[in-house]
Amino acid sequence: GLTGFAIAWVTIYFLLTGLTDSNTPILDSLVSSSAVTAMWWMAQRKIENWLAWIFSNIVAIPLNFYKG
Repeated sequence: GLTGFAIAWVTIYFLLTGLTDSNTPILDSLVSSSAVTAMWWMAQRKIENWLAWIFSNIVAIPLNFYKG
């Protein structure tokens, strides 16, 4: 659950900082890892998947406005 989310966040962060020129790698990796977690929970039919989707969108929507 949350351990997988944390591992995904750190892994995606290092991939973004090492392989891309993202100006917001912490938030980009946060959105990606929370979406991956939500998909994983949805596949396992966990009701908590909606919390992960809501969290992901709360971060992603302002981030998309910031990035244009």
